[in-house]
Amino acid sequence: MRLKPKHFYIAIMAAVIIWAGNYTYFEAAQLEKPVFLDHYYEMDFDSARFLAFYFITNKFDDTEIQSVELDGVEAYNYNEPDRDSQEKVVQEFQHQNLKTILVYLPSVPAEKYKNGTWQFENITVHYENGSRQTVPIGMVKINAQPRTISTKAFEFKGSGSNQQRDVLKVRIIDNLSIKEISSPFLSLENDTKIKVHHIHKQSENIQNPLRILLKTEWNKVPGKDKNDVLYPMQMKKNEWLGLYVQKGKKEMAFQKYELKIEGTTEDGENVESFMYVQFSPYLSEKDVQSIIALKSRKTK
Repeated sequence: MRLKPKHFYIAIMAAVIIWAGNYTYFEAAQLEKPVFLDHYYEMDFDSARFLAFYFITNKFDDTEIQSVELDGVEAYNYNEPDRDSQEKVVQEFQHQNLKTILVYLPSVPAEKYKNGTWQFENITVHYENGSRQTVPIGMVKINAQPRTISTKAFEFKGSGSNQQRDVLKVRIIDNLSIKEISSPFLSLENDTKIKVHHIHKQSENIQNPLRILLKTEWNKVPGKDKNDVLYPMQMKKNEWLGLYVQKGKKEMAFQKYELKIEGTTEDGENVESFMYVQFSPYLSEKDVQSIIALKSRKTK
């Protein structure tokens, strides 16, 4: 059956209108510049020599990052041997990709440290095409000296993690008064769910192995909410302490830091231990649009 000329031209016009509409929508969805996620880093300098930064960019944008300035300190792109590009696509979406770039920090000028910590909230990104942008990055804290972990009071017994939860168990070596368990980021402390489990008997450990704690519904995970713990928390020799961390609403951010456990022994010695926490972003299409909208408001 042959189309009449009138119907043929109507079909052509409809196709053109649809194409124009799709193209207009595609153009409207394009970013002028990459959008960087929030990052919550806290570590010592030796651990911070390599830093990963996550950002959202247009799917077909092949402009690459040339270098990154961290609070005025230059960091060099690190190209891993098994990658053709310094940038790695982590997730693909309709119009954008989530990428990550790894940078190497060779040194930090001494004047950057204030009370032993270098802290910054913005980075400047230089691109191969000569353009650059300064972007909010969340919060990065780098300590000049590594942490001192007490082996007199705490014995590390095991840890586990998945995309949503980190768990840690330590044995108390000697009678101990725990003064506080804290996060280096107040904004995360008010968002991330943390439970503190005072394990009095070994049978409680057997009933709650790490693999089970990673899968158990949060409201059924043993322990008290960190904000409900009364300090000082008295613990006896050979008791165990469980710390369980559940990713909160800031799950769209990259998180890499340590919870600090501060205590005092019977001899009056102050002791510290740390729980390593890391959550990498795993986004939905809705998350991507939310981040773009939020960051656009912040940079206006």
